Amino acid sequence: MLALAALLLVVLAAAPVRQTLAQNEADLFVATGVPVDESGKSAVEAREKAIAAGQVKALQIVMERLVSPDLVGQLPSVPASQVPSMVQSIEIDNERTAGARYRGDLTVRFFPEAVRDVMTAANIPFAAKPAPPALVLPVYSTASADNLWEEPNPWRDSWSTYGRASPMVPLLVPFGELSDVQAISAREALEGAAEPLDRIARRYDVQDVVLVHAAAQPDGRMDVEVSRYWSGGTMIPVDRFTANGDEAGMRAAVDRVIGNMATTVRTGEAVRPRMAAAPTGYGRAGAVPGALSLSALVGYADLAQWVQISQVLAKVDLVQGLQIDSIAASGAQVVLNHRGTTDQLRERLRGANLLLRNDGPYWALTVMDPTRAVTVPAAMPAGALADPASGTPPPAMAPSQTSPAPAAPPSSR
Repeated sequence: MLALAALLLVVLAAAPVRQTLAQNEADLFVATGVPVDESGKSAVEAREKAIAAGQVKALQIVMERLVSPDLVGQLPSVPASQVPSMVQSIEIDNERTAGARYRGDLTVRFFPEAVRDVMTAANIPFAAKPAPPALVLPVYSTASADNLWEEPNPWRDSWSTYGRASPMVPLLVPFGELSDVQAISAREALEGAAEPLDRIARRYDVQDVVLVHAAAQPDGRMDVEVSRYWSGGTMIPVDRFTANGDEAGMRAAVDRVIGNMATTVRTGEAVRPRMAAAPTGYGRAGAVPGALSLSALVGYADLAQWVQISQVLAKVDLVQGLQIDSIAASGAQVVLNHRGTTDQLRERLRGANLLLRNDGPYWALTVMDPTRAVTVPAAMPAGALADPASGTPPPAMAPSQTSPAPAAPPSSR
């Protein structure tokens, strides 16, 4: 089995390592291997019934994929007569007939906009697109060593053999070639070393690196810790659990990590403020007239606090658009389109109990005082906004009494 996995990795190495975002998005709306088994007055009638029933079943699979598990019961019931008009193509495998009975496995591809229209009409939050591709680094620790590329690493073998990334979370497992070994070591990965992480990310053309660290225990179990790194940012722990250290346990652990990541993507889309996300130029005027943009890492205690922060950001008068690039259990990478200067935006957010500061390559946005709620600040006085394009300096800002002022950041990028 491992020899076969190694052969597959060699073959895959010759192919592009990153699917296009358009292909990833299209895969969200495809249901594969949908089993059908119908009988009728004739084989022809049984086949027609099977294909009709399979399309309905496939649509249910796709809709369930797009929402968080707690919303599955609220999915709309689409009339069977409407479903065929939503279907882009059908492929049939393992087709078998026996008298008036028909069996087969369908692959049904839906028009994305048709599915989105149904979900939108039902007023259910759903993930409209997948996460960007991410690279998985499986580090396996024993009492004597931390192994990423070295053998034995059954944890990495599990990801290479069993890693079945859902369409919601396109994942890449590195090939383990010499260039990979030179890019980053197990110790550098565990320490969250930014330069090596950026090197391996560039090699696979991704922004998001997922560190899955499994530490073997004497009782045969393993402690698993999952952390995520966005290029130019910091490593953020997002999950920790204990699993059995045998082959079945590792396979279940891989499924759990992938499943949780998919749920996080759905949750992130569900709580996204209903604001138009303007394309950004990072410091140039964006699609919103007069708007500037900055990229920020938003930190929060849990997803409930993220919901509160995102809802407040949607109502801050200087914020013109919010684009969510990545989201995890304790942090989200966003792009804020805003009016006015960075200093003015920072002061407005301080009034909401949010601290915006320059933190290396990215800005960081955190709750200023955890004992107070995040709230919409009072309306800005008329005429207080400077025109960022005119070079007019902003009005003097009163110093905050709740937190020391952070170092003056550079202008928006």
